[in-house]
Amino acid sequence: MRNSVGARIRQLRKEKRLTQSEVGNLLGIKGSGYSLYEQNKRSLKAEMILNLCETYDVSSDYILGIVQEKHVSSELLQHKNYNDLSTVDMVEVCKGCSAAEAMDLLSRLKKILK
Repeated sequence: MRNSVGARIRQLRKEKRLTQSEVGNLLGIKGSGYSLYEQNKRSLKAEMILNLCETYDVSSDYILGIVQEKHVSSELLQHKNYNDLSTVDMVEVCKGCSAAEAMDLLSRLKKILK
């Protein structure tokens, strides 16, 4: 039986030794709002899933309970510095990416572009 989304993000938060309020602050919401996600009383929208992937450094497939592994394995996601990759390189490497890898890539690129 796979864990619920709420159970997974609760476990991830506890592994990071964070309170719901602290995670809420990181996500730009109230701790009580974050609590609703952990209780499965509020559905996660795509942007929140991306934010959770960033916060917990895991794949969206893990958060959604699709896979048991916390991280995706894509050549592109292994790069620490994206400045050495051209746009053509990124497209070439990402051709075989799953939807989860593409979401993770967007999440990581979002950090770089800030």
